[in-house]
Amino acid sequence: MQKAQQQNSLHPPSPHPPLAASVVAQILALPTQSIEELRTLWRSHFPKANANHHRAFLEKRLAHRLQELEFRKHPEGRNILDRNQRKIDALIELGRTRRRGPQIALTPGTLLTREFHNVEHHALVSMDGSFEYRGKPYSSLSKIASEITGCVVSGPMFFGLKARQRKAQIKASRAKVRP
Repeated sequence: MQKAQQQNSLHPPSPHPPLAASVVAQILALPTQSIEELRTLWRSHFPKANANHHRAFLEKRLAHRLQELEFRKHPEGRNILDRNQRKIDALIELGRTRRRGPQIALTPGTLLTREFHNVEHHALVSMDGSFEYRGKPYSSLSKIASEITGCVVSGPMFFGLKARQRKAQIKASRAKVRP
């Protein structure tokens, strides 16, 4: 009993509601079901017939749907799903999405360094994807760069993360111009 309590104290509680045991059992049973049973289950959970006959696709999509239905039963899950649906509906209504450049994935623990006005500045990448500068948490590199410079600046550009990408674009455009 004490050992189970010690193990539970090592793992912080999940921010998501737990899945019911029956849903977990249903998901675990998917690989053991015949393709006909999967198609029957599909028809009971989706309004349209499935055009894809790949078993792996059916299993993954059904597992996702079962989790989604269970998650929707909980107030926290319902709020997240509803908020995401509103965002999707707004994007569909606009007919376009905002283009963003490729995102740079930084490993937690990476120390970014930049010298500005003869002062060396360090930003640390945190485990949750945020950043730490002078002991204070920041949600983006741009906020740190703006604090350092006193004006609005691209954080990835300020710390030299986009410089190589820009040089490659210039080099590629020059190569296209030449006959």
